[in-house]
Amino acid sequence: MSNSRVAFSPLHGAPSGEPETSASMRPWRRARAVESARRLQLLSWFAPLGLLLGWEALARLELIPSLVLPAPSSVIATARVLLASGELQTHLAASLRRAALGFSVGSGLGLGLGLLVGLFPLAHALLDRSLQVLRAVPFLAILPLVIVWFGVGESGKVFLIALGSLLSTYLPDFGKAMIEVVRGKYGRELIPLVREATRVRSVSRSA
Repeated sequence: MSNSRVAFSPLHGAPSGEPETSASMRPWRRARAVESARRLQLLSWFAPLGLLLGWEALARLELIPSLVLPAPSSVIATARVLLASGELQTHLAASLRRAALGFSVGSGLGLGLGLLVGLFPLAHALLDRSLQVLRAVPFLAILPLVIVWFGVGESGKVFLIALGSLLSTYLPDFGKAMIEVVRGKYGRELIPLVREATRVRSVSRSA
């Protein structure tokens, strides 16, 4: 009994001896994929809504203490009262000023240090390892020192925001990418450096 081999077509990816049904199946698969994507998108909207409804129900049944986790309806009612009195706008403006100041200082230092470390090997040897160690330290461990140094005022809050922004925007490969841009090496030689910088930033955010 001879072993018969079925030849595969390199263009269509299906055996040459079988009927070509892939072309007729493509519209059905595409429609099915679109319908599945729509369902998942609707689910992504309904999931937070269901979480809020469950939270509200548990709070109204007093299964969750209101002091620990108040109901969303009570939060909205309190927000309306604070908005009518003008107190919410005052505190929101103070928080926005604090965040803007800390982010501007921290991101500027982070990008500057990243450029310096990427451009100069001596700066990389002096600064990079210390900054990487500081990035691994949790903020809760630094918080007691910040309270001792700055107290509980605005300066300590701005310092924490600036420190988090610095560690998030510190990109040592940014300087290498800038070198390639200055030299005019666009295209394939710049793409690996940009990918590496993106990877470093994603790792810093997850840490």
